[in-house]
Amino acid sequence: MAQNHGALLVVGSGPGIGSHSAAHFAREGFDRIILMSRNAARLRVDAVLVQSAAPEAWIDIVPVDLSINSSVRKALIDVDKILDGMPLECVIFNAANSSKSDMLSFSAEDLQRDLHVIISRLIRLEREENPY
Repeated sequence: MAQNHGALLVVGSGPGIGSHSAAHFAREGFDRIILMSRNAARLRVDAVLVQSAAPEAWIDIVPVDLSINSSVRKALIDVDKILDGMPLECVIFNAANSSKSDMLSFSAEDLQRDLHVIISRLIRLEREENPY
């Protein structure tokens, strides 16, 4: 039997790991699932998949472009409003800039952009809000 939990935030929801991980957590008793991705249309599809796995769970979607600071700030404010005091128990960070390429043929700019999406934005925001 699934145990009740707080909320799960999936940053980088998508048709693979993101939405299927969210569905698993929902089946395991997470009461609120928040899906984040830059593709709003796909988020709606992901929400349906997660909801079908756990009809009693609350599923919310928050579009975000992690490469843009203002988009990340707005998304985090939206998540805080959605949670409304509910504990955020787990975060799955599955964001990536996925594009086809030949192995080891990334330009320095492409690599920097990918790293920026994956790491820098959230760290920079944390430092801006907690500068100690």
